[in-house]
Amino acid sequence: MDIPWRFLSRMYVYDTEINGVKVKATLAKQDEIVEKELSELKKSLMHTDFPVVGVDFKFSRRSTFGRDFDGSAPDRTEWLPSLLVLYVKGRCLIIQLDHLFPLSLARFLNDESICFVGIKIDYHLKSLKEHHRSLCISSKAGDLTRYGADIQELAACVLKNRSLLYCPELSDLARRIEFEIQDTDESTASPPDWGAIVFTEEEIKYAIQDAHSCYCIGKKLLYTLA
Repeated sequence: MDIPWRFLSRMYVYDTEINGVKVKATLAKQDEIVEKELSELKKSLMHTDFPVVGVDFKFSRRSTFGRDFDGSAPDRTEWLPSLLVLYVKGRCLIIQLDHLFPLSLARFLNDESICFVGIKIDYHLKSLKEHHRSLCISSKAGDLTRYGADIQELAACVLKNRSLLYCPELSDLARRIEFEIQDTDESTASPPDWGAIVFTEEEIKYAIQDAHSCYCIGKKLLYTLA
């Protein structure tokens, strides 16, 4: 078998299981890999009544640079998006945003045929746009994203229950709509450094969990409307 050596440091594939569902997760660090995997996600969305993509962001604390009005340059740190997690039907794409933000991803996030669901998705996409301005705000790509739905707001609107806006955890929201999801493993309760080069299988499972849960909850809610 011919091994694409130039891709080995740019893509990692993990086979894991979440809530009894087998998941193939690809950690991508190269434009070509992202484009290929986005194409596979779109194939998974074909012939479905509700094309839903679960979305999650993982943030890392990073030092930022700049000068104050007096010319001083104090140390500053802020939380910046490091991973973008996209989940559809047993397939997950994890993009390391520290390394790239291809135009194909901006186009995907602006696909009006897809409903993107996640936690505080508008806020997180705004943060993403601010830190990848040159690629996100492109005449070819458009604005990120006009077709996202906050999972708590979606649940409150579909079920006409305002209290769902205030569910503290995804697992609480899931139980309220009679859908069980797996709670986060306490052994991985402390998030890893999402800016790392390589992740363990347990860390990848941890990274996928919220995007997977948002996808499952979103699908259930939208089918409730059918």
